[in-house]
Amino acid sequence: MHDKEELKEIFENAENNLTKIYKFYKGEKLKETYLTCPTPKEDKDNVFENFIRALQNGSNIGPSAIQFENEEKKNRENIIKVCNGDDNNKILKLEKFEYTNADDLYKKFARKGLCQEENYKKNSSWYRFAQGIVAGAQKLKNEQNYNNFKKKFAINEPDKQKKAIKDFCQDIPNMGFELTCDFLKEFGFFQYGKPDVHIRNIFYNLGLIKNINDDNTAFDKICEIAKTTGKTPYYVDKVLWLLASGNFYKHIIVEKNKYKTAVLSRREMLTALTAPENKVSEGIYFKIKD
Repeated sequence: MHDKEELKEIFENAENNLTKIYKFYKGEKLKETYLTCPTPKEDKDNVFENFIRALQNGSNIGPSAIQFENEEKKNRENIIKVCNGDDNNKILKLEKFEYTNADDLYKKFARKGLCQEENYKKNSSWYRFAQGIVAGAQKLKNEQNYNNFKKKFAINEPDKQKKAIKDFCQDIPNMGFELTCDFLKEFGFFQYGKPDVHIRNIFYNLGLIKNINDDNTAFDKICEIAKTTGKTPYYVDKVLWLLASGNFYKHIIVEKNKYKTAVLSRREMLTALTAPENKVSEGIYFKIKD
């Protein structure tokens, strides 16, 4: 445990720095845009879809390969169609998922043109994606209903949360502790933060954790900061992650009528942090993605 005043000061500085960066680029409604936990759609179909979204973000799979959330949505539509057994319903339906092994699901993805069947490899991103989906779907199907699922995770004690996370992901290939945290928090469980590499780096450099790869202790530290500051773990996670990554993913940056994804470099972050209090960007600003 660290001194409460120390943790409060660390987090208040983080909030202030994030606010300054956001204002410098003329961002509006920081809390509403990034720091408010999503309201979950309380049924198992939405749980399954959010599970797939989180799964693709794994470092050994990757959103750039799967593109479940890309702007054109073509992969998303085809993935949903395959998982629904070629049903034309554009909404993912857990009860329609009938695959029992990754090979069959991978081959169906290939037939849809999502991956190359002739380059079939069991260490490919799409095969790992298929492995996770099959195992995750089975686990979610075993839940009696959404309330049963919710009861397991809508808890506040860190030790019980960590046990629930590990029980869920232990037999789902390519999921793991971090991605399960990501799955839960982005679905709407505000009680969770994700102890990813960005946040672990912050904690390690501040001396808050001793091992930079320690998910468990970093998770505890997110919860401890939340309890000390009266915030939610989701809120703490987002503040620290935005500061560490510079990834304002809901925005693009406009500069002289040119657009780029709003992922700020260290130079851009430092420019905002060292600007005078009354200074905002001139000709460079955030714009919410259409």
